[in-house]
Amino acid sequence: MPIHMTKTPRGTYLALVKGMRFAFEYCVDYNKDKDKYVNSIQFNLDKNPLYEDIVIKFVKFPDSADYPEIAKYYRKIQLEHGGLKTLKEKIKTRPELAYCIGAPEIRIMIGVKPTKRR
Repeated sequence: MPIHMTKTPRGTYLALVKGMRFAFEYCVDYNKDKDKYVNSIQFNLDKNPLYEDIVIKFVKFPDSADYPEIAKYYRKIQLEHGGLKTLKEKIKTRPELAYCIGAPEIRIMIGVKPTKRR
C-alpha cells in the first residue's frame, strides 16, 4: 500500500506516496547512539529507473489521532478518487454479491476425531 503512518510523541503523521508508488520500500532503522528508531521511505532507482516524479504527500493529524482515524481518512480519499467502490455500488453490477453478504459461507466439521498431539 502506498501509505505509511507514524505516531510519535511529536505528533501523528501519514505519508501518501503518489509518484513512483511501485518503486519504494519502507525502512525502519535503529540508531544505537541516540536510542531511537527512524522510519523512512526509500526509492531504489538502480532497480527502478524514474518513470514519473516522486511525490509524497505528508498529512499531520492531531496528537489524539490513532489508526482508525487515519484509516477513515485514507478511505475517504480513495472514495473521492474512485480507487474504492462501496458494496452498494458493486451490487448494482453484480447482484450475486447481495446474496453473499446475507449468507456467508460457514464450514462446520462434524464427525472428526481429534488427533493426539505430541
